[in-house]
Amino acid sequence: PITIITETPPNTVYARSTGNVTFFIDDQQVVDKNQLLGVIDNPAAAQQVIDLIERSAAYRSMLFLENEYDTAYFFDPKLNLGSIENAYLGLINAHLGYVSFERFGLYSKQLVAYRDQINYYNELKVQSVQQKALLEGEVAESYERYLADSLLFQQKAITRFDFGQSKSAWLSINRNLENAKSSITNARIQIAQLSSTISETEISYRQEQQNLKNELKNAYK
Repeated sequence: PITIITETPPNTVYARSTGNVTFFIDDQQVVDKNQLLGVIDNPAAAQQVIDLIERSAAYRSMLFLENEYDTAYFFDPKLNLGSIENAYLGLINAHLGYVSFERFGLYSKQLVAYRDQINYYNELKVQSVQQKALLEGEVAESYERYLADSLLFQQKAITRFDFGQSKSAWLSINRNLENAKSSITNARIQIAQLSSTISETEISYRQEQQNLKNELKNAYK
Protein backbone atom coordinates (compact mmCIF):
# COMPACT_ATOMS: atom_id res chain seq x y z
CA PRO A 1 0.00 0.00 0.00
CA ILE A 2 1.04 3.60 -0.58
CA THR A 3 0.96 6.07 2.29
CA ILE A 4 0.79 9.75 1.34
CA ILE A 5 2.49 11.95 3.92
CA THR A 6 3.15 15.69 4.10
CA GLU A 7 5.05 18.03 6.40
CA THR A 8 1.70 19.14 7.83
CA PRO A 9 -1.17 16.81 8.70
CA PRO A 10 -3.04 15.99 5.48
CA ASN A 11 -6.66 16.88 4.92
CA THR A 12 -9.18 14.15 4.43
CA VAL A 13 -9.86 13.58 0.74
CA TYR A 14 -13.16 12.14 -0.41
CA ALA A 15 -13.65 10.57 -3.81
CA ARG A 16 -16.55 11.92 -5.86
CA SER A 17 -17.14 8.57 -7.50
CA THR A 18 -16.46 4.88 -6.82
CA GLY A 19 -13.81 2.89 -8.60
CA ASN A 20 -10.27 1.59 -8.45
CA VAL A 21 -7.45 4.07 -7.90
CA THR A 22 -4.55 4.22 -10.35
CA PHE A 23 -1.50 5.98 -8.84
CA PHE A 24 1.06 7.88 -10.91
CA ILE A 25 3.63 8.02 -8.10
CA ASP A 26 5.62 5.58 -6.02
CA ASP A 27 5.57 5.09 -2.29
CA GLN A 28 7.66 7.72 -0.43
CA GLN A 29 8.16 9.69 -3.65
CA VAL A 30 8.62 13.45 -3.32
CA VAL A 31 5.98 15.29 -5.31
CA ASP A 32 5.54 18.87 -6.49
CA LYS A 33 2.71 21.20 -5.71
CA ASN A 34 -0.34 20.56 -7.95
CA GLN A 35 1.20 17.34 -9.26
CA LEU A 36 -1.37 14.72 -10.25
CA LEU A 37 -1.01 11.78 -7.87
CA GLY A 38 -3.52 9.41 -9.40
CA VAL A 39 -7.00 8.93 -10.75
CA ILE A 40 -10.05 6.87 -9.94
CA ASP A 41 -10.63 4.54 -12.85
CA ASN A 42 -13.75 5.46 -14.83
CA PRO A 43 -14.94 5.33 -18.45
CA ALA A 44 -12.67 8.27 -19.28
CA ALA A 45 -9.26 7.75 -20.81
CA ALA A 46 -7.05 9.06 -18.02
CA GLN A 47 -4.21 10.25 -20.27
CA GLN A 48 -6.62 12.13 -22.50
CA VAL A 49 -8.07 13.90 -19.46
CA ILE A 50 -4.57 14.77 -18.24
CA ASP A 51 -3.53 16.08 -21.66
CA LEU A 52 -6.71 18.16 -21.82
CA ILE A 53 -6.03 19.67 -18.41
CA GLU A 54 -2.51 20.65 -19.47
CA ARG A 55 -3.77 22.21 -22.71
CA SER A 56 -6.56 24.05 -20.93
CA ALA A 57 -4.13 26.37 -19.12
CA ALA A 58 -3.25 28.18 -22.34
CA TYR A 59 -6.90 28.21 -23.40
CA ARG A 60 -7.99 29.62 -20.06
CA SER A 61 -5.40 32.38 -20.34
CA MET A 62 -6.67 33.30 -23.81
CA LEU A 63 -10.30 33.21 -22.69
CA PHE A 64 -10.18 34.98 -19.34
CA LEU A 65 -7.28 37.41 -19.76
CA GLU A 66 -9.00 39.15 -22.68
CA ASN A 67 -6.37 38.07 -25.19
CA GLU A 68 -7.42 37.87 -28.82
CA TYR A 69 -9.51 34.73 -29.20
CA ASP A 70 -7.96 32.14 -31.50
CA THR A 71 -10.78 30.92 -33.75
CA ALA A 72 -8.39 28.26 -35.12
CA TYR A 73 -8.05 26.64 -31.70
CA PHE A 74 -8.65 22.90 -32.13
CA PHE A 75 -10.92 20.85 -29.90
CA ASP A 76 -10.80 17.13 -30.52
CA PRO A 77 -14.43 15.93 -30.38
CA LYS A 78 -13.36 12.27 -30.15
CA LEU A 79 -11.83 12.37 -26.68
CA ASN A 80 -13.07 9.82 -24.17
CA LEU A 81 -13.64 12.02 -21.13
CA GLY A 82 -16.17 10.09 -19.10
CA SER A 83 -18.30 12.21 -16.76
CA ILE A 84 -16.92 15.53 -18.06
CA GLU A 85 -17.60 14.70 -21.68
CA ASN A 86 -20.94 16.54 -21.82
CA ALA A 87 -19.37 19.69 -20.42
CA TYR A 88 -16.52 19.38 -22.94
CA LEU A 89 -18.95 19.01 -25.84
CA GLY A 90 -20.82 22.05 -24.55
CA LEU A 91 -17.57 24.01 -24.71
CA ILE A 92 -16.98 22.80 -28.27
CA ASN A 93 -20.46 23.98 -29.29
CA ALA A 94 -19.87 27.39 -27.71
CA HIS A 95 -16.51 27.60 -29.50
CA LEU A 96 -18.07 26.71 -32.86
CA GLY A 97 -20.79 29.29 -32.30
CA TYR A 98 -18.17 32.00 -31.71
CA VAL A 99 -16.11 30.86 -34.71
CA SER A 100 -19.17 30.96 -36.99
CA PHE A 101 -20.01 34.45 -35.71
CA GLU A 102 -16.53 35.77 -36.51
CA ARG A 103 -15.95 33.93 -39.78
CA PHE A 104 -19.38 34.55 -41.29
CA GLY A 105 -18.89 38.20 -40.43
CA LEU A 106 -22.46 39.44 -40.89
CA TYR A 107 -21.74 42.63 -38.96
CA SER A 108 -18.51 43.20 -40.87
CA LYS A 109 -20.33 42.88 -44.19
CA GLN A 110 -23.01 45.28 -43.03
CA LEU A 111 -20.40 47.82 -41.94
CA VAL A 112 -18.61 47.59 -45.30
CA ALA A 113 -21.92 48.15 -47.12
CA TYR A 114 -22.78 51.17 -44.94
CA ARG A 115 -19.34 52.72 -45.47
CA ASP A 116 -19.63 52.19 -49.23
CA GLN A 117 -22.93 54.06 -49.14
CA ILE A 118 -21.33 56.89 -47.20
CA ASN A 119 -18.59 57.13 -49.85
CA TYR A 120 -21.28 57.28 -52.55
CA TYR A 121 -23.15 60.10 -50.80
CA ASN A 122 -19.89 61.97 -50.15
CA GLU A 123 -19.10 61.85 -53.86
CA LEU A 124 -22.66 62.92 -54.68
CA LYS A 125 -22.37 65.81 -52.24
CA VAL A 126 -19.10 66.97 -53.81
CA GLN A 127 -20.66 66.88 -57.28
CA SER A 128 -23.73 68.74 -56.06
CA VAL A 129 -21.61 71.42 -54.39
CA GLN A 130 -19.68 71.94 -57.63
CA GLN A 131 -22.92 72.05 -59.61
CA LYS A 132 -24.39 74.55 -57.15
CA ALA A 133 -21.40 76.87 -57.59
CA LEU A 134 -21.78 76.79 -61.39
CA LEU A 135 -25.55 77.32 -61.24
CA GLU A 136 -25.22 80.28 -58.90
CA GLY A 137 -23.15 82.02 -61.57
CA GLU A 138 -25.65 81.07 -64.29
CA VAL A 139 -28.59 82.27 -62.18
CA ALA A 140 -26.97 85.68 -61.78
CA GLU A 141 -26.36 85.96 -65.52
CA SER A 142 -29.83 84.75 -66.51
CA TYR A 143 -31.45 87.13 -64.02
CA GLU A 144 -29.58 90.08 -65.50
CA ARG A 145 -30.68 88.95 -68.96
CA TYR A 146 -34.25 88.61 -67.72
CA LEU A 147 -34.21 92.15 -66.27
CA ALA A 148 -32.76 93.54 -69.48
CA ASP A 149 -35.32 91.71 -71.62
CA SER A 150 -38.09 92.87 -69.30
CA LEU A 151 -37.11 96.46 -69.95
CA LEU A 152 -36.86 95.84 -73.70
CA PHE A 153 -40.27 94.17 -73.66
CA GLN A 154 -41.79 97.15 -71.88
CA GLN A 155 -40.26 99.32 -74.60
CA LYS A 156 -41.67 96.89 -77.17
CA ALA A 157 -38.16 96.28 -78.49
CA ILE A 158 -38.60 92.48 -78.28
CA THR A 159 -41.56 90.18 -78.69
CA ARG A 160 -43.51 88.56 -75.86
CA PHE A 161 -42.17 85.19 -77.04
CA ASP A 162 -38.54 86.33 -76.69
CA PHE A 163 -39.27 87.78 -73.27
CA GLY A 164 -41.01 84.55 -72.25
CA GLN A 165 -37.97 82.50 -73.26
CA SER A 166 -35.72 84.73 -71.17
CA LYS A 167 -38.00 84.34 -68.16
CA SER A 168 -38.28 80.56 -68.64
CA ALA A 169 -34.50 80.24 -68.85
CA TRP A 170 -34.06 82.13 -65.59
CA LEU A 171 -36.72 80.07 -63.80
CA SER A 172 -35.27 76.79 -65.13
CA ILE A 173 -31.78 77.59 -63.87
CA ASN A 174 -33.30 78.59 -60.51
CA ARG A 175 -35.03 75.21 -60.27
CA ASN A 176 -31.77 73.44 -61.10
CA LEU A 177 -30.04 75.42 -58.36
CA GLU A 178 -32.69 74.47 -55.82
CA ASN A 179 -32.38 70.83 -56.88
CA ALA A 180 -28.61 70.99 -56.33
CA LYS A 181 -29.16 72.47 -52.87
CA SER A 182 -31.68 69.72 -52.08
CA SER A 183 -29.19 67.07 -53.24
CA ILE A 184 -26.55 68.48 -50.89
CA THR A 185 -28.98 68.50 -47.98
CA ASN A 186 -30.19 64.97 -48.74
CA ALA A 187 -26.63 63.67 -49.02
CA ARG A 188 -25.77 65.18 -45.63
CA ILE A 189 -28.87 63.61 -44.07
CA GLN A 190 -28.06 60.20 -45.56
CA ILE A 191 -24.45 60.41 -44.36
CA ALA A 192 -25.61 61.32 -40.83
CA GLN A 193 -28.13 58.46 -40.77
CA LEU A 194 -25.60 55.95 -42.09
CA SER A 195 -23.01 57.13 -39.55
CA SER A 196 -25.55 56.56 -36.79
CA THR A 197 -26.37 53.12 -38.21
CA ILE A 198 -22.67 52.24 -38.26
CA SER A 199 -22.34 53.21 -34.59
CA GLU A 200 -25.39 51.12 -33.67
CA THR A 201 -24.10 48.16 -35.70
CA GLU A 202 -20.68 48.35 -34.03
CA ILE A 203 -22.37 48.38 -30.61
CA SER A 204 -24.53 45.38 -31.58
CA TYR A 205 -21.44 43.56 -32.83
CA ARG A 206 -19.53 44.15 -29.60
CA GLN A 207 -22.54 43.12 -27.50
CA GLU A 208 -23.09 39.88 -29.39
CA GLN A 209 -19.37 39.17 -29.39
CA GLN A 210 -19.28 39.67 -25.61
CA ASN A 211 -22.35 37.46 -25.15
CA LEU A 212 -20.69 34.67 -27.11
CA LYS A 213 -17.49 35.07 -25.09
CA ASN A 214 -19.52 34.87 -21.88
CA GLU A 215 -21.09 31.66 -23.18
CA LEU A 216 -17.58 30.32 -23.77
CA LYS A 217 -16.52 31.26 -20.26
CA ASN A 218 -19.59 29.69 -18.73
CA ALA A 219 -19.06 26.52 -20.79
CA TYR A 220 -15.42 26.38 -19.68
CA LYS A 221 -16.35 26.63 -16.02
